[in-house]
Amino acid sequence: ILSFLIVAVSANILVRDHQYQSWQSQQATHSLDGVVMFSTTDASYFLRAARVFGDGDTFNEFMAKRHFPNAVRATETEPYDDRIREFPLLSVMISNLAEDNTIRALSDTAHWLILVTAGLTAIAIAVAFGATGYWLEGCVAAIGGGLSTSYLVRSSAGRIDTDQLNLGFVYLLLGLSVMVARAKD
Repeated sequence: ILSFLIVAVSANILVRDHQYQSWQSQQATHSLDGVVMFSTTDASYFLRAARVFGDGDTFNEFMAKRHFPNAVRATETEPYDDRIREFPLLSVMISNLAEDNTIRALSDTAHWLILVTAGLTAIAIAVAFGATGYWLEGCVAAIGGGLSTSYLVRSSAGRIDTDQLNLGFVYLLLGLSVMVARAKD
């Protein structure tokens, strides 16, 4: 079962890594000044928020720039007491994991996180099935679920977005719910 789980995790990671390597090899169409670009506008939102967080600015200042010329409405809201809570968790993670606050470092970190979340999703799928006693079937489902067209498109290279975690969270919650229901005490 552990071998099959390693295969499932590896398959999910390697497919996305291959996509990223293909993008890097096509510099003329997929990068700008050596920075691999994105396939959605969500990526720019999360990366810019990560950069603003790293610079020490508030989320309201970030939103004011996004809502220009209606910036007054965006800055009127009261900020959280804790600055970290203002920002999307994905942006905070990218900012904290990046080696510096440059767009290149933030982008590389965000693309690396896609590989990590793909592996975690495969594990979550296997755990959900394993909680019901079907570990081997869970490993097969982890390969199929992680590489299904619906999920692969939402978690492929350039898709820096919270969608990369949606499938994994659903399966993790299902698996944990089954484990809690089966607990004897």
